[in-house]
Amino acid sequence: MNTDKQAERSSIGVWVAIIWYAIEASQSVSRWIALATGQPVQVDARDGSPLDRAIYTGLMVVALLILMRRPIKWSALIRSNQALTVLFLYMLLSITWSDVPDVSLKRWVRALIDALMALVVLTDRAGFAAETKVVGRVIFVSIALSAIFIKYFRALGTAWDNFGYEMWVGITTHKNELGQLAMTGGIYFVFELIRNWRRRRIVVKVIYLSYLVLILWMLKGPTNHRSNTAIFGLIVGSALLLGCQLFQHRVADLRRYLLRAATVGGLLLFVGAGLVRSLLAAGISASGRDLTLTGRTDLWADLLDIAAETPIFGVGYGSFWIGNTHNLWERHLWGPTQGHNGYIDVYLELGAVGLLVLAAVIIRGYLTTLDRMTTNFGQGALHFAWLTVIVIHNVTESSYLRGTVDLWFIFLLCAITVPPGRAAVGQATRSSEEAQGWSHAVASSSGRSWWAPRPRPTHERRQRWTRSA
Repeated sequence: MNTDKQAERSSIGVWVAIIWYAIEASQSVSRWIALATGQPVQVDARDGSPLDRAIYTGLMVVALLILMRRPIKWSALIRSNQALTVLFLYMLLSITWSDVPDVSLKRWVRALIDALMALVVLTDRAGFAAETKVVGRVIFVSIALSAIFIKYFRALGTAWDNFGYEMWVGITTHKNELGQLAMTGGIYFVFELIRNWRRRRIVVKVIYLSYLVLILWMLKGPTNHRSNTAIFGLIVGSALLLGCQLFQHRVADLRRYLLRAATVGGLLLFVGAGLVRSLLAAGISASGRDLTLTGRTDLWADLLDIAAETPIFGVGYGSFWIGNTHNLWERHLWGPTQGHNGYIDVYLELGAVGLLVLAAVIIRGYLTTLDRMTTNFGQGALHFAWLTVIVIHNVTESSYLRGTVDLWFIFLLCAITVPPGRAAVGQATRSSEEAQGWSHAVASSSGRSWWAPRPRPTHERRQRWTRSA
């Protein structure tokens, strides 16, 4: 009974990660306080908010204490994540040639906190159950609050861009941030529907479907002012989850097919770049958007010209996007604060070396997701869908290496490799997920494969809940 109680109770690490992810998925604490008190939101681009810095530092210290108390073999963990370790060390090294090393160091620490929080979740004794608690609880509350803000508190849930067009922002600060949240949440709800479709109660499935409808409504947004990238990402992620179902008991075949697909895709991009551009242009026109992707292509041309000055090592991590850098706001009236392309942003700050290391991290992340499918197919499939969508999303948005973006936290959840035996902290401690069959590949009575749903309450637990009530 004590084991059941420990499995059902969320650890301190889970709650710390929930707080961190909730802040990243919405707004900083200082901005929430300013909105609540009716004060204008003023955040210094260089120094940031002292209150936010204190909160982030406190959460980082708590995360470090949690990780230090767990029997983690750090040498094995570093060896399993060599590419990611090199990336963070290179980011730290690049601060030495940054024009604003103090700002770069603060941003590096925030990006590092995301990695620490991801480790707190991935090494929790509850295993994959801890991850679904962190993401699920934040998504449930954030989507519901965003819909309420948009519908009934429009002063908070809507905003206007520099050209006077209305956009839905919900609990975030921009329509694209709301799109990222909705995209991540939509893929999560599709995953929950798939693994709970056969045995879960109908009311639970109705709740998941209702949230999906709510997400689609938010992604629709005002006329001609929505996040098309997020919509496309949700479609791709959902299709990947359904496609993975076909290979549930053939992970080796799935790995082989994906390797072939990646090879063919790379050759097509290299050999038929002109054809790919034509197809992309046709797709963009069909979606009703202009060929400049709302001014993005013009911005990319300017950024590539700037990056050409330091093509090998870049200008230093976190040192480029600070206010009206290089007078870009004069040429781009919408005032960009990011390159709207994660790969160009990495190239700007870390150069070609940074891009190569990031590519190694992404490749290693895909191998990690495929390895997870062999032990926990549901977790591996969800990570595969999330990782693919983030890779695509960074073509028109930027979330790589950005500690202020929730997708960076999700990316690290998918990319970090936990050595065998460490996913649930130790071999002696079995997670509640493994003990109860959480999300493992199973065969239903009809012979069709589905992800196992959450177990229904046992008779003993029903009696305990009845007595407590």
